[in-house]
Amino acid sequence: ARPGASYGQTIVTGHTVHTGGGQMDHLGTAKVGAQVEIVDNGYTVYYTITKVFKLSKSDVDLKSPELFGQSSPTNRLVLITCGDWTGHAYLTNVFVYATPTRTVLSPASS
Repeated sequence: ARPGASYGQTIVTGHTVHTGGGQMDHLGTAKVGAQVEIVDNGYTVYYTITKVFKLSKSDVDLKSPELFGQSSPTNRLVLITCGDWTGHAYLTNVFVYATPTRTVLSPASS
């Protein structure tokens, strides 16, 4: 779903790099109540983080309809990256859920 849609999930994934430099290196330290901004097509949608959690790769497979499905009756932002680097592989995925709080026309579009 597009950011700020009336229903469904807006899913954004990004890289974590164990040596630093990934766009979502610090996603796992996000705090409930923090604000996230998504800019899309001349609008900025503001979201408030409601949940931060990790799942093993096998749990992601088992819960994929819930995690990635579009049946949510209201819009939700889902941010996803990898977690728990072993030196050879990432063992988990970090998920952040956030609900939209407002949408603003971006200044460049007015």
